[in-house]
Amino acid sequence: MVETKSVSEAVEAWKEAITRVPAAYKKGIQRTTGFVEKAAAAEDVWIQRIQEAAARRAREAGLRKITDDQWKKAALEKGAARIGGGMQASVERFNRGISEVISVLQGVTLPPRTADPIQNVERVKAIVQAMVEHFRK
Repeated sequence: MVETKSVSEAVEAWKEAITRVPAAYKKGIQRTTGFVEKAAAAEDVWIQRIQEAAARRAREAGLRKITDDQWKKAALEKGAARIGGGMQASVERFNRGISEVISVLQGVTLPPRTADPIQNVERVKAIVQAMVEHFRK
């Protein structure tokens, strides 16, 4: 038998780490160099692992381990508390992204509106085409 901590000891160690981990996380991020290049170089491995996970339906298996109520509880308790800070930290990035989207939209010339709702779908197609052409470069 492998000698381990008891469950209660492991939980206590986890709780004690909560105050230390944020600073260690920040230090780890700060000393990291070449992240983008290293991550991009690993693209083929990432694709392979995603395909393997999809083939064994790992996502579905993980989802089936929880209930809707468990998901809601975690999302409400953790996600709701974190989302505002994440949005605040991303204002500048959102500004850049939405500026590009709005610029593309403002450059679209829409066909005239008609009384025929099916014909009016052409107006939506013009928007989709402009977005696809711009963002799939």
